[in-house]
Amino acid sequence: MSDPKEVAKLALQRATKAGATEAEVFLQTNRELTVNVRDGRAESVKQADSRGLGLRVMKEGKSALVYTSDFRPEAIGSLAERAVALAQYAPPDPANVIAAPASTPRPALELHDPAVDQLAPDKVIALAVEAEKAARAVERIRATQFCGATSQTGEVWVVNTKGIEAHDPATVVAVFVGVLADDAEGKQRTGAEGSTQRFLADLRPPEEIGREAGRRAARKVGAKKVPTTKLPVLMHADVVSGWLQSMFSAFSGEQVFKKASYLTEKLDQQVASPLITVVDDPLRRRALGGKANDHEGVPTQRMVLLDKGVVKGFVYNLRWASKAGKQSTGHALRSYTVQPGIGPNSLYLENGPTPVADMIKGLDRGFYLTDTGAFGYDPATGGWSYQAQGLMIEKGEITTPVADVTLASDTLTMLKGVQKVGNDLVFDGSVSAPHLLIEEMALSGT
Repeated sequence: MSDPKEVAKLALQRATKAGATEAEVFLQTNRELTVNVRDGRAESVKQADSRGLGLRVMKEGKSALVYTSDFRPEAIGSLAERAVALAQYAPPDPANVIAAPASTPRPALELHDPAVDQLAPDKVIALAVEAEKAARAVERIRATQFCGATSQTGEVWVVNTKGIEAHDPATVVAVFVGVLADDAEGKQRTGAEGSTQRFLADLRPPEEIGREAGRRAARKVGAKKVPTTKLPVLMHADVVSGWLQSMFSAFSGEQVFKKASYLTEKLDQQVASPLITVVDDPLRRRALGGKANDHEGVPTQRMVLLDKGVVKGFVYNLRWASKAGKQSTGHALRSYTVQPGIGPNSLYLENGPTPVADMIKGLDRGFYLTDTGAFGYDPATGGWSYQAQGLMIEKGEITTPVADVTLASDTLTMLKGVQKVGNDLVFDGSVSAPHLLIEEMALSGT
């Protein structure tokens, strides 16, 4: 069988016949073309088609998940029988539930671009070549660390015995490049940049991507440690996006229920500067991470997680909503091989009013954090500690490049200490943010 919807329906029929009281199918297909280039020519071109079906069955409150990439009717029948047999050995759990159909129709979202479907390999190669060419044209850039482009077309089906038939076809196109700049004593400084979008027309020009990667590497030349101190930190939008993605776990209904989140007791409390509003909006036009239904078939929704610094809500899938006595917010996230978890859809920090140049000009002394390395983030406490690279700001001007230092604080202190929010929000990727100016962080150097 080749029609995904019919394959999903067959799996439900066979599961019911084998004794399941309820069943759900999560089916994924994907066609991906990925190229890697070096020195202006293709180093590798890979094209792959993949598909898979995960079947979740329930019987007497017990549940089991099995999966396959074999869509032959006999294989589907065998899979269904195995799932029901396995469920007999699982402990019963009243939180084992599946979604019922929504009472209102879902919006048609712009998630699929025919232009991405039609991208030939030579066109994808050309995107990467142009990015590398622009990066290598930047002064001091001597080598390519990595460079490539990818186009993907896929679809997700969620079909269950309660009548859910959710379908989300989508495309993705991306260009990425990393280069090396020569420094003293044989050292090399890295710089990387990329763009990922649903629609080809929304992708940043590859020349712009390449120039920015080159610029980020070149401005690190001569980087050195600076003395240990406390000072204001201007956080680059890329770093803010990474922090925001880590921060999302604190809003997870699972972590809140387990009291493993530093926001567990803080609903409707002010935990951040009034300048901070965090939104998850899968219904935004052309959003990477956008979807009309989550991976259990529950309708998605725009949710404000932090509103002017106040915690406004937590996010749930069906399982953890059932345990907490809540409703699912449409945040089930999964692949066909795993049970549904909780994850962001299209997460962003709202744009602010301040140009980045004005943030820099307003600092007598500060640190411009452009890249982070090892160490990390503690999801239970919000602790934040990373190796850092960036640039010193002195008397309103960017001066010395800095490397081999560590920045440390904790998320709640950082959120409360936000003094300015940049006006440079660009939706590029599934998590987006502008620059932030944080009042003070501890920098460990010499």
